[in-house]
Amino acid sequence: MGGICRLAAATGAACELDADCGGALACRFDLDGNGTCGAAPTAGQACFVAGEPCADLGTWCRTVGIGKAGGGVAACVRTAALGEACSPQDVVSAGPICRAGTTCSGAAGVCIALPPVGAACPDHACAPGGYCATDATGASPVCLAPHLHGTACRADAECAAGTCANDGHGGSSVCTAVTTCAH
Repeated sequence: MGGICRLAAATGAACELDADCGGALACRFDLDGNGTCGAAPTAGQACFVAGEPCADLGTWCRTVGIGKAGGGVAACVRTAALGEACSPQDVVSAGPICRAGTTCSGAAGVCIALPPVGAACPDHACAPGGYCATDATGASPVCLAPHLHGTACRADAECAAGTCANDGHGGSSVCTAVTTCAH
């Protein structure tokens, strides 16, 4: 079965996905969740949702303040590289957040590499190929290797294939293989 071809929307048109918009336009959402095709914001410009892509490489949309109505105000800010000063993502700040593969060390206030499997993960983030959880001893959180197919799990991040699902027999959840349907 095939899809339906249609023209991409122009600036100002309603949208649900970036793919609905033409050219370099992006689907930008307002606080009510309504999408409109428009140019992606650049560094320093307001953006609608923290995490929204910004047009400039090395920038990211983050909450930088609180508006008059008590809601968050977001803008595209520069991302910091390994060793540069940063502010944690969960803090309302105009300071830079760390680039992918790094995390902001709360103690030092600089971007550090994400910890590998076996290392402590005090910021609850791990390098690709690991997930952060309290180990069997109940000690501080540690980066653990993902589970293989058929192993008990509690969340998708725990599974090598990325899917933790109910075993289908009323039991606990297990890591499952991702199934791709062919048409």
